[in-house]
Amino acid sequence: MQVSWLLGPSLSNWVTTVVDPNGGESVSMDIRSNRREIAYVSGTPGNLVLKSASWSVLTGLWPLSTVDTSVAPFASVVLDDALDPHIAYRKASAPWRAKPVVGGWSTVGTVTPTAAGWNPTIQVDTRPATDKSILVHMNDFGVLQVTDE
Repeated sequence: MQVSWLLGPSLSNWVTTVVDPNGGESVSMDIRSNRREIAYVSGTPGNLVLKSASWSVLTGLWPLSTVDTSVAPFASVVLDDALDPHIAYRKASAPWRAKPVVGGWSTVGTVTPTAAGWNPTIQVDTRPATDKSILVHMNDFGVLQVTDE
């Protein structure tokens, strides 16, 4: 998997960097201030892993971290006011949310009993000191659902 960005006004000023040489799918990215975050799924069917890549201003590299295992090929990421990533994804036929904690990631499935978690996308309520996640997803019948914290 690679990322490209434009450095100047000319279309010839694009720069491309390899993020994960093993590839990925269902890629989502958010940028706020100098923070750049990518969430994606990597692996083979039946063995998919949710990963995160955070761009380092100091090194210009994209350090990778594993967020969760045994997931489906859907991911969406958004940065909150503290520039921490929140990731929506599908696991065990439900939408899940992940956010960083000291030493790793906190992952939580939703409590919606009919949720299938297809094509999840996430947004964070940006009112001061709330940072509550809101997931939009579809169930097995294509019905659009909203699940929030």
